[in-house]
Amino acid sequence: MKPSHTHRRVVFTLLLLAVHTVVAFGNSNLDDILNPQSQVDYVIICPSRYAAIVQPLADFRRSHNGFNTAIVTTEAIYQIFRQRTAPDSAIREFITYSLTSWPNPKPQYFLLVGNVNAVPSHKEEGLTWYGEDSIMVDQWLVEGIQDTTFPRPAAAIGRFPGWNETDMATLVNKTIQYEQQDDASWMNRAIAVADYEPEIGNEFELGAQSHLRKFSQRWRDTLSVHVRLDSPHHRTRSEFRNLWNRGSAFVWFIGFVNAIRFSHSNYFVLSDIDSLAAPAPLPMVRLLGGQRFERRDTLCLASRLLLTPGKGSICTVSPTGLAYYTGQLALGQGVLDQLLRNPRLTTGKALLNYKRSSPDEQDRKETLLGDPALTIRHALTAGAGGPPDLPQSVQLFQNYPNPFNPSTIIRFDLPRDGNASLKVYDIVGREIAVLASEFKKAGAYRVAFSSDELPSGVYFYRLNAGGTRLSRKMVVVK
Repeated sequence: MKPSHTHRRVVFTLLLLAVHTVVAFGNSNLDDILNPQSQVDYVIICPSRYAAIVQPLADFRRSHNGFNTAIVTTEAIYQIFRQRTAPDSAIREFITYSLTSWPNPKPQYFLLVGNVNAVPSHKEEGLTWYGEDSIMVDQWLVEGIQDTTFPRPAAAIGRFPGWNETDMATLVNKTIQYEQQDDASWMNRAIAVADYEPEIGNEFELGAQSHLRKFSQRWRDTLSVHVRLDSPHHRTRSEFRNLWNRGSAFVWFIGFVNAIRFSHSNYFVLSDIDSLAAPAPLPMVRLLGGQRFERRDTLCLASRLLLTPGKGSICTVSPTGLAYYTGQLALGQGVLDQLLRNPRLTTGKALLNYKRSSPDEQDRKETLLGDPALTIRHALTAGAGGPPDLPQSVQLFQNYPNPFNPSTIIRFDLPRDGNASLKVYDIVGREIAVLASEFKKAGAYRVAFSSDELPSGVYFYRLNAGGTRLSRKMVVVK
């Protein structure tokens, strides 16, 4: 039975009080979460023991992305939402509440911090005829909110698949350090690794070739690595690891993958991760084989690549159970298509956009291990090469710092040329300042605002562009 609107408001107020004793909601006061002028863009869900460890990531997303960030503990969620329901359902109830009852714009990203023993996933039946009894589907936690017929995700979701505080610190540090890199020497490289089986022929090599055609449109230093010994693109196992150490934005594995190895010939196996160089550039990795990570003793390529300090990968996309090759190939190409349209798109949004448009229910098994707000590094994001990519929608970001004194930065995006205005108002709606009111070209903008002549208090800034009106709150503290 779902609570009424009034009951939910009371329940969520209690949730906020419960969270307040454990963590802070980024740069928002807890009481502001229900305020129509407050928004949360990026939500971290974790046990209370990880809250302090992930706080630097929440702070980084606030300063680097302009997000309002929130850390919510599983204990608080269970206290309010786990009434005659399982832990995974309680988390889904909380996410559903935030996506339906919080003010616009709704949360865009949810990061689950911990393996499924700490932050439960949703357990579903697998392909029992093949010996797979169950799989974990994180997407279920963000499903069914906007769609009633076919379950599609309503927000980007990712997971840090660690088992303890050390793992969490590794993942937080790798993520922040990755996005702060400026060296573009390796960021234009992409690698597609093609498996080979005689009874299948060159099917995997053709799949890798189709990915390379997409890669080369943006990441021009692309190359193919073939497992087949007589291929002109063959590289030995050690040569491939050396290539990995040189760095690339992507490593896409096309072929047979299970939890501990790629290819029946053991071309890349779990123990090879230890032999990679550290520190080394970290790629986004795509694995086509099912990855199991629900037990403490599970050995899994996807999570091991992330949890190894200073090397491995920055994120992985893989199915949690057995999935069909054609669908997995299509998803990989669909994610690349999203990044080609906008290389500054986050990994979570690239996966989300594809899943929202795909009719293949197999996509539900595809899981993002890593921060869904991560932007893959390449020459454009590092500030080199090619024209800037235009934003896809009108966006108004949270000012930073906030609260502030005496100055702050307000960022906004315009997807097309047109008139735009950005104005500041006081708490009763009086216009305080006009920061922009003119015809502007499409692009990303940063505007400085000074509070020198303003008293302490709450103010609002409002963007009006292309028929869209957006507003956010900021606080002056003197």
